[in-house]
Amino acid sequence: MATFSKPRNTLQRCNSSGFTLLEIMVTVSLIALLILPIMVVRDASENQAFRSTHMMEAMRLGHLLLADRLTDPDPAVSLTGDFAQYGADPDAYTWLLTVEEFDLSTKREVDPDDDPFGEVPFPPADAALPNTDLENEPYRVRRVGLTVFFPGIHDDESEEILIEQYLPIVAQYSDPNSGNL
Repeated sequence: MATFSKPRNTLQRCNSSGFTLLEIMVTVSLIALLILPIMVVRDASENQAFRSTHMMEAMRLGHLLLADRLTDPDPAVSLTGDFAQYGADPDAYTWLLTVEEFDLSTKREVDPDDDPFGEVPFPPADAALPNTDLENEPYRVRRVGLTVFFPGIHDDESEEILIEQYLPIVAQYSDPNSGNL
């Protein structure tokens, strides 16, 4: 007859059947301590990816708008709008465009009323161009500032990015006979 050996007491039976409750609790707490920083890093990287995606789209739309608006002859403007003409969500992406005369030497905006180089009378076809002294003012430029507003991480806030470009000033001639620039 075969006999099976049985553990003699409950302590031997417990040690031979698996993990103790203390071992399981220590393992679970170590896993929890490791998962928490991983979740924080994941959340931060997801937020950064969201922000950079929208910022890149805002930069793309801003450069498209600047390419269209830089040929505008208006010397000083302040306009707002959205990017619906470029296929973007008009509620998500909006812009503010400012164009002003700027003096790089003083880092100040030039007042158009005090501008001696404003509108120059249109010369006759056989006359030489008038001396506007624009060559003697190398620090005078047109500053074009485009602020693009794009969605933020939270639904109730938006972020913005400023794109600035400096363009040389070109003398504007007016034709006294037609009244046009």
